Amino acid sequence: MSQTVTDPSTPQTIGVASPMAETMPETIPETLSETLPGEASNAANTRADGDLDVTGDEALGAALSRKTLLRVRGLGRRSRAIGLRLRVGDIIVAVNGEVFHGNPGELSDRLFIQPADDEEYDDEPQGERVERHVVTISRGGVFFEVFTYGPLGGDLDFVLPEESRQVIEQFEKRPALKLDELKAFEVYRDINRHCSMFEQAESATATITPILWLLERRMWEPLMATLSIYGLTFAISPWVFILTYILTALYFRRGQLAFQRSYAMFHERHMWMFVVAPSAYEAQVTCRMLDPKCSFEFSLIPPPKKQRPKAA
Repeated sequence: MSQTVTDPSTPQTIGVASPMAETMPETIPETLSETLPGEASNAANTRADGDLDVTGDEALGAALSRKTLLRVRGLGRRSRAIGLRLRVGDIIVAVNGEVFHGNPGELSDRLFIQPADDEEYDDEPQGERVERHVVTISRGGVFFEVFTYGPLGGDLDFVLPEESRQVIEQFEKRPALKLDELKAFEVYRDINRHCSMFEQAESATATITPILWLLERRMWEPLMATLSIYGLTFAISPWVFILTYILTALYFRRGQLAFQRSYAMFHERHMWMFVVAPSAYEAQVTCRMLDPKCSFEFSLIPPPKKQRPKAA
């Protein structure tokens, strides 16, 4: 279950991968003694004559994990972090609203979801079963949440203690998350920063009246194509029209999310963000904080401020 962060044979690695290992390979004991008195100092003192003691290495990693956060150092080739559109440099702040202190292996264990058909899982109380986790990310000082259904994967590294302290202080000033009220949104953006956003939820309107659903979302091309099909089949036979209507209703019921994604890419908009928020308004506010120039279809927030041209 635990996730390998770096090759233990690498000389610059002490315990687990740390950004301090590259910049201060010779002064780590002194620096950590000042930054993390007690635990880090005792761990650093176990090194003698330049040789790394295994016990001290583990103690140092444990001291760091209790004081710092984790940062995404690499996404890997295949990981949930890529699917969630995380970036190198993103800081993992909290899991399910609680600040997370630990190493990458402990994070993987924390985010692991037991399969529903596992015998051990069946013995657990119903209230302890978790279907997904809410992970809070900090990117450039902006906090946002994502849903994950298992470990993030990728390559994680420790954040410096001082930076971790500042991020945690900012996080604790936010209102408490109501996990049961959060909704997932997908945001697609083009090169002009025009965005399409929709909720990852099925709409009953798409099943009952596909025409109204397309009209509501201003999908003009599919709307005209669907109206043409309805008109043609009705001219052939009312029974053919009824059969066609039922088939299109079933299609939109099962594929409405894929349909919206395809329509966004049809307009040359590509996946930009997965955002979890209590409402579409708050999701758009978060996106605006991450990209001050982005604009939305069906915008619930004011348009972005136009920058005045600089005087020559």
